[in-house]
Amino acid sequence: MLTVFQRKALAASDHPVSVVPNADATRMGMGTGVENATVLHAPLTRRHSLAMYLPSAVPPEISPHGRDIRVAGVAAVALYSNSCTVNSARRFLFHHPEDTPLTGFDLPHPRDREVAVTAQLWGWIPEDDRQVLLDAGFGPEDLDALLE
Repeated sequence: MLTVFQRKALAASDHPVSVVPNADATRMGMGTGVENATVLHAPLTRRHSLAMYLPSAVPPEISPHGRDIRVAGVAAVALYSNSCTVNSARRFLFHHPEDTPLTGFDLPHPRDREVAVTAQLWGWIPEDDRQVLLDAGFGPEDLDALLE
């Protein structure tokens, strides 16, 4: 779904794609990624955003319109898009100098990493995969350091 805004403006970030968690996967204790996300959302320009839905998650009000649709943007959608952008940013947020799409948001501090792992992961890796890592010159200490 391509959303086109006439008046509201969108911000962008250094990590522009937002992943909307998959409720079914979350209930089963699984994470959400690009393959199973309910929606992938990305601002494309200051006036355009793209949302890509799992077929089973397409809202009923837009499903009769077909697979690729264009809709007019409203203030609530711009606010949602900009909140996704703020929450997904790692170091940088961007917007057109004539726009103020981030007004009212508490802006986060830059993040150095996406995920921190505190467990010893070597024991979770199947033995065949451990051997591949060992053959490539990586051991348990290297793996833990790589994942920090």
